[in-house]
Amino acid sequence: MGLIHVDAHDDTADAMLGEKIAHGTTFRRAGEEGCLDFSKVFQIGLRGTGTGPTDYEYGESKVSSVLHESIACTVYITVAEMYLEKGGTCTRNYKTIKQ
Repeated sequence: MGLIHVDAHDDTADAMLGEKIAHGTTFRRAGEEGCLDFSKVFQIGLRGTGTGPTDYEYGESKVSSVLHESIACTVYITVAEMYLEKGGTCTRNYKTIKQ
């Protein structure tokens, strides 16, 4: 499955506070289980820090495209078009709102 992920964090950490299953590890686990095709993943709005210095290295090495917060607001439509060009479909839409 592909994904357009709009969030401040990439959620691809290996562990958070020693836990492999946590809110910041979800996409890494999904990729390891074969549920997520990183070649069709686009992350928009990344900013800030993780829980360790290597938290973003895994995601940035696997994810198709990463757009950091400073430019994200101007490219949402372009990312959607790129997603569809890579074979992503819009048959299912999932929205997660974190507050």
